[in-house]
Amino acid sequence: WNSKNPDYFHFTLLKNGLTTNEAIENLASQTHLLSSRYEYCGSKDKKAVTMQRVSVWRLELEKLMSVQSSRTMNVMHVIPATAPLKLGNLAGNHFIITLRRTEENLFENILSDTQKETILEGTLLTSPFINLFGSQRFG
Repeated sequence: WNSKNPDYFHFTLLKNGLTTNEAIENLASQTHLLSSRYEYCGSKDKKAVTMQRVSVWRLELEKLMSVQSSRTMNVMHVIPATAPLKLGNLAGNHFIITLRRTEENLFENILSDTQKETILEGTLLTSPFINLFGSQRFG
């Protein structure tokens, strides 16, 4: 390893239709590294378009930038770093939720009356809302 190169790169991984583990395995395959060389702060949902920071240990920038962008995965915003990302480094999450192809009464049997009233009153942003979707929450 050339000591003039940074030990780590941090980058943003945009993914769609992949679990975090599937995306990391894909990256590892394309860069010919073990998946254990990649680290991230937490898992993201498969059934969503998500972005998350990822770190990789001792990979040449050219190899990282040669990762093939696709409809399911893209690498961007690459910066050199001196340490990996670790579980727990995450300062918080930011969500933009878009509902597509919903039925009129989709939430009728899922939400409590209080949650329905909260949505109708427009106070959803200041009230807790249970995430009832995604394998990240329920396997």
